[in-house]
Amino acid sequence: MEYIQYKGNKFAVEKLNDWYRRGHDEYCVSVNEISAEQVCLPETYKNAPITEWKEKDAGGGREWYRSDTGDREKKRIFDKARILYIPASIRSIKIYNGLFPELERVEINSGNGDYVTDGRLIINCKDNELAYCPVCKGKDMEIPESVRKIQADAFFGTQYEEIRFPKKEPEISADAFRGSKWLDMQKGAVVIGTMLYRFPRDMQELVVPRHVRKFHPEVFKGCHALKKLVTPILPLGRDIENLQRWGRCSSLTITSGTAYINIALLRKWHSLEEVVVADGHKKYRTLDGVLYSRDGRTLVWYPAGRTGEMFTVPEGVKKIGEFAFENQGYMRKILLPESVVTLGTGAFSGCGRLEDIGLSSGIREIPDAGTYRGAGVFAECRKLRRIVLPDKLSYLGSFAFYNSGLCSIVLGEGLEQIGEYALMAAGLKEIVLPPGVKRVGKGALFYVEKAEVYEGTAKGIVAAVNTNWPDMKNNTMNLKWSGCRIVVRHRRSEKREYFLIPESLKKNAAYHLEIAWNGEHIDYEEYDQCLEEITDSEEKLEFAEQGLLRFRDGEDNTYLDYMRRVSLKMGFRLLEEGKEKEFLLFLKKDFLSENALLKLLKCSNERGETVCSAYITETLSRKKRKGSSFRI
Repeated sequence: MEYIQYKGNKFAVEKLNDWYRRGHDEYCVSVNEISAEQVCLPETYKNAPITEWKEKDAGGGREWYRSDTGDREKKRIFDKARILYIPASIRSIKIYNGLFPELERVEINSGNGDYVTDGRLIINCKDNELAYCPVCKGKDMEIPESVRKIQADAFFGTQYEEIRFPKKEPEISADAFRGSKWLDMQKGAVVIGTMLYRFPRDMQELVVPRHVRKFHPEVFKGCHALKKLVTPILPLGRDIENLQRWGRCSSLTITSGTAYINIALLRKWHSLEEVVVADGHKKYRTLDGVLYSRDGRTLVWYPAGRTGEMFTVPEGVKKIGEFAFENQGYMRKILLPESVVTLGTGAFSGCGRLEDIGLSSGIREIPDAGTYRGAGVFAECRKLRRIVLPDKLSYLGSFAFYNSGLCSIVLGEGLEQIGEYALMAAGLKEIVLPPGVKRVGKGALFYVEKAEVYEGTAKGIVAAVNTNWPDMKNNTMNLKWSGCRIVVRHRRSEKREYFLIPESLKKNAAYHLEIAWNGEHIDYEEYDQCLEEITDSEEKLEFAEQGLLRFRDGEDNTYLDYMRRVSLKMGFRLLEEGKEKEFLLFLKKDFLSENALLKLLKCSNERGETVCSAYITETLSRKKRKGSSFRI
C-alpha cells in the first residue's frame, strides 16, 4: 500500500495482481484524506492506469447510517467533499453511499466506457445498472429511463423523500432501498409501478392494490405472520414456495375477474385452506373455499391444507377434475352425488387419510394414470382399505389403486378391463373377477394370492400376477414371481377347477402358463408342461393334484411317472388336507403298493376318515384276490 497526493487530497494506491491481467500493471485507489471540496480520483500511477476505485470497508458506512453516532472519522466519512470527479480509466467501482455525506454533484469523464452519471447517480453502462447514489441529500429523485437494474444498497443512506421510477419498471434488488428515507416513509404495501416490492413483515392480511401485475421475486421472503393474501393476480411458483417456506398463508382471494389462475401452481400450495375468486370470474367460481368451473359442473380443486375430515360434493357436479384432491392430508370421508359421472386423472391420489369414499352409480370409467405424470385416481391412498365399484364401471384404469391400503374390493358386473398395476396394493390378497372381464393388465394383481375367475376371461392374468416392478425394465430377469391359486369357474355349470401359478416355477417356463390361460378354454397340455419346471416339492405335489381330475387310465400323461415316484407322499397329503374326492380318484390309479396302502389305512383310521378307510380296505382286498400274498 502506497500513498499519493493528488489535487489537494490524499489517496491510497495498491497494485492489482489478478492473473488475467497478464503482466500489465494496473492499480486500485481508495480515499485517505480530503482537504479540497472537489475530489478528483487519480488516473495513473507510475505510468500505469488506475482502473479500480474501492473503499476497504465498503459498506462500513452502513453502521453509521443505522446508529447515527456522529463518530464519522472511524467510519471513513469525508464531509468536505462537494464535487466528485471520476476519470475515464476507472472500470470498476466498489464504494458505499455514505462516503461523502455532503456531496452535491458527480462528474464522470465522457471517455469512460463503463460508467455514466446524471449528476447524482452512478450507472454501469454494461447492464444499464444503477450502482450507487453518492449524492445522498435532496427532496426527490427521478431514475432515468435507461436504467434496467438497480443493485443492492444502491440507495442506502439516501435522504430522498420521493423517488420516481421509469414507466418500464427496472429489475430491482430486494435490498436496493434498504436504509433509505424513502423506504422508511412508505406505509403498508410498497408498490413500484405495477410491481409489489415490499410489505411489513408483521402484516397478517395483505391486500394488494388492483393495479399490481407482478410481485418482486423476494417480496414474500420472511413473511412469517401472513395468513391471508388478497390479490388481483395469482402468485408465481417462486412466490408460493416462499409463502410456504417462511409462513403459513392459508387464505387466497383473487379480486380480478379476468385473472389467469394456474391450477398446477395451486396444487403446490400445500398450506392453503381456502381460495376465493371474484364474482363473475371468466372461468371459475368458488363455494365454501373450494374451486369449481364457472358453470359449477366440475370440481376443479380442493385446497390441500383444508382441515375438514368429511366432504360432500354438491349435487349438480358432474366431474371431479384432474388431481382435484391430490395430496389432501386431512380428508377421511368423501361422498359423491349421483350427478358425478366422471373422475379425472389422479383425482384422489395421495390422500393419505382417506378411509371411505362413496362412488356414484353413474361412473363408467376410472381413467389411466397420466403418461408424464403417473398418478392413479386412488394411488397412494394408504388408509383406504375397502371400496365398492359401481356396476356400470367398465374400465378400471392403470395405477388406479397403486400402493394404496386396499385389502378388499367389490368389482361390478359391468367391468370389462383392468389396467396395468391398477390393483397393485400389498394388502389385497384375494379377489373375485366378474364374468365380463376380458383383459387384465400386467401387474394389476401383483400381490394377489387367490383369485376367482371365469374360464375364457381375464386374458393376461398370468402377467397380472407376475411381472416386473413399474420402474424396472420389462425382461425375464426382472420378473417379480409369486404364487397364485386361481379358482376357475364355468359359465354353464357349477364346476370349479384350479389353475395354479406356482411360485417356484422357473421363469423361463412362464410362457407355458400364458399360452394355457389365454384361450377360450384352458390348454391343459400346455399347462402340464410346467410340472418338471417346478422346483419346490410341496408345490409340485399341489400342481400334480389337479392332474388327478383329468388323468384317464391308459393315457400317456405327464404326471404318470411322477405319481408313481411320490405316490405315498401324495396319498398322505390328500388325507391330511381332507380332499376325499381326489383321494378316491388317486386310489383308482393303482399307484400304491400294499405296504403303502397299509400305512394310509392307519392314517385314515386315526383321522376318522371312514369313507377313505373303507375304500383302502376294498383296494387291499382286491389286490389279495388277484393273487397277492398279503393278508389283512
